[in-house]
Amino acid sequence: MVRSVMNQQMPDIPMPNRAEPTADAELHRRIAMLMRAAEAILRSEGPHTEYALLRKLQAAPWSCLPTIDYAAPEKLFPVHFLLFHALYRLRDELGSLGEKLEVFTLGICIVPLATEGAATDQLCEDDPLRAFYLDLGNYHLPDAKIREMMDNFWRGEARRPCHDDIDAAARVLGFNQLPADFATVKQRYRREAMRTHPDRGGSHDQVQSLNLAFATLRQHFHRRGG
Repeated sequence: MVRSVMNQQMPDIPMPNRAEPTADAELHRRIAMLMRAAEAILRSEGPHTEYALLRKLQAAPWSCLPTIDYAAPEKLFPVHFLLFHALYRLRDELGSLGEKLEVFTLGICIVPLATEGAATDQLCEDDPLRAFYLDLGNYHLPDAKIREMMDNFWRGEARRPCHDDIDAAARVLGFNQLPADFATVKQRYRREAMRTHPDRGGSHDQVQSLNLAFATLRQHFHRRGG
């Protein structure tokens, strides 16, 4: 059952104080609110991209995220990190209840676990992203490190995308399966970017999803030398 938080006042999640640790009771309380709000949205409205979920969590009735400056990585990262910290905690929680939270930038959704023993496998799997986001110490990364991580991502030099990330990115760009070469990806990206541009009737959400999908596939082909 979705726990109702609509009648609670949800204060803005604070940006980290670089000088002092902030993993205190107040921060955990706010993370718990974020978990409940994200769960309610995903159960009532189905799969969301990260960008779409951030927009929902900013808007009424939830209003549990601050205004986001998408052009400033050092300002966006703390919000992104807290969302994914909350999602990975929710993922572990739902796993013990026979459900799975799929956590990908291009697709976040709640689905039934495939097998009876999958809950244990999910909680024990060697997932470096899960370890990164569950460590609240990473919420306090210095601005220079955040900019370096973002630069590496857009250059295709970040971690190797997992199979599910790659499949989701291909679907966003309209492919039924991953194309054989990056040239095909670039051609499709340009076509879809023109089609979904806000001046042509598209939306900023669609453009954001396309950009993330393109960056993910660029990482994949860069890593394999294609």
